[in-house]
Amino acid sequence: SHTFKPLYGGTSGTPDEQRYYKAFKEKYPGIRDIQEEWVEKALINKELILKTGQRWNFSDLKVSKNGYIEGNTKVRNYPVQYLATAEIVPIALVYAWHKFKDLGVKLFIINTIHDSILVELPPQEKEIFEEVSREAMESFPIEYMKKLYNIDFNVPLEAEIEVGTHWTEK
Repeated sequence: SHTFKPLYGGTSGTPDEQRYYKAFKEKYPGIRDIQEEWVEKALINKELILKTGQRWNFSDLKVSKNGYIEGNTKVRNYPVQYLATAEIVPIALVYAWHKFKDLGVKLFIINTIHDSILVELPPQEKEIFEEVSREAMESFPIEYMKKLYNIDFNVPLEAEIEVGTHWTEK
């Protein structure tokens, strides 16, 4: 339950959890540094504008008497969630749709749910589905964000691909 907590600025917890949060920041100094930069900019400017043009108002951000920046977890969280669900997944979805169309396959996209793309899949197209989905979810968004926004996205994306007879099975 605490896997993502350091990604969103979490620091408190049991001694083991606190060691994990510290280790996370040491392992991913680029994430730590950009998030510190976001918090600093949001505190000074009362807003945060990403390279993508997305902006958030943080007029309620303030420093408490003990030096804690109230609302800092929102500043750390919003860009991460935004990049995942408003950039990466839609980029992957559109790429996959075009690639499937170019390949002339019968499978078709029926829905997206959070960070999942659901398709109706003829069994004989499973291999091509998995290949295109991996490319669409793991490598293409990184290349696209570099070209479009000049973002060096250096955290690997990893897709889990599951096939079943019903979506509720997985």
